[in-house]
Amino acid sequence: MDEFLSVKDAILLVNKSHTTLYRLCQKFNDTPYIKKEDGKFLINKDFLLAKYPIIESKDEPFELSDTEGITVDDSETNYEEVLQQELETKDETDTNYEKVLQQEMTEAQTNEKATNETSEETVEEEIEEPEILPSADESILETVIGVGLGTVLIVAFIWFLYANGSAV
Repeated sequence: MDEFLSVKDAILLVNKSHTTLYRLCQKFNDTPYIKKEDGKFLINKDFLLAKYPIIESKDEPFELSDTEGITVDDSETNYEEVLQQELETKDETDTNYEKVLQQEMTEAQTNEKATNETSEETVEEEIEEPEILPSADESILETVIGVGLGTVLIVAFIWFLYANGSAV
């Protein structure tokens, strides 16, 4: 007789997630490889191993405790409730991150104000040295203006020669 496994046992055997195995059960529900007894899916062991061969890994085996506190009954799983639980957990985490971020921003602004007040006092004492080299933005602007002006002068000169009848 063929050996059938519960979904929990199948998870431990092939190291696949709860969701993956339930999809498999739903997809092959009308075949001899999947049975449903007392509202719980049972999976044929040979079929399961054919679909998901056991690959030896150096990693630790998957455990049911890896579901982070979300429990799901084997019978008639309500995926909407499971997803709602996960969404609520995510929202709580996001809210906590937002609070921490807001607190850090407030502290940074307070520190910046204190730094600015201190630096204003020292700026008054320092003598401002003149800038010897132009900044990169000024150099680029001067180059663009120079090229543009040179192009205009060349075009004007060619037009002048053409208008006076000289050959170019």
